[in-house]
Amino acid sequence: MSRTTHPLRIATLLADLIAPAHASVPAGTSTERMRLFATCAGRVAARIEHDWLLARGSDPVRTRLRRDLDALIEALLPITLAQGLDGARALHLRLSAKVAQAVLLQQADLGPDNTHAERARRLAHGQLSTCQALLPG
Repeated sequence: MSRTTHPLRIATLLADLIAPAHASVPAGTSTERMRLFATCAGRVAARIEHDWLLARGSDPVRTRLRRDLDALIEALLPITLAQGLDGARALHLRLSAKVAQAVLLQQADLGPDNTHAERARRLAHGQLSTCQALLPG
C-alpha cells in the first residue's frame, strides 16, 4: 500500500467493492476485479510515463488514480491468492497492459501515419477513460 494513500480513502474504496454503490464499480468476483484493476494500473502508469517522457508534466488526477488502483490491488491480493490469481499473474497483467498502452500512446503522438495515429489516440483515450470511470471522485 502506498504510504501516501489515506487509510480512510482505502476504506471507502474497499466499501465500494464490497457493496457497489457507485455505478462504475465493477461487479464480479475478486479475481475479475483484480484483473481489471491490474490492467488499469498498467494503462495509467503508461500514460503517466508517456507524459513524463514528452515533458508534459504530471497530472494529479492520474497520479491519484494510480495510487488508488495500487491500494486496491494490494487489498485484493490476499483474496485473489485464495482464488488462484497470485501476485506474479497480477503483475504480468499490469505490465502487459502498460506495454500495450505505451504502444498506442507512442503511435498516437509520434507515429508517421495520421490515420493510424488518430485511431491509436481514440483507443488509448477510450481505455484510459474506462479506467478513470472505475473510481469515484
